[in-house]
Amino acid sequence: MKIELFNIPGLILATPDIFRDERGFFLETFQRNRYKEADIPGSLIQDNLSPSRRVVL
Repeated sequence: MKIELFNIPGLILATPDIFRDERGFFLETFQRNRYKEADIPGSLIQDNLSPSRRVVL
């Protein structure tokens, strides 16, 4: 995940790494340790998104 901090207080851009293949893709939408390094608060530990294409189990 790429975290960009700006000169405007509180403005942060978090761009996740997206891993794609023929089945769909996977990405972490939140990962506490990475966000903590950028001083972004949160009690959630990790959240992922993994949609699959049609007929993929």
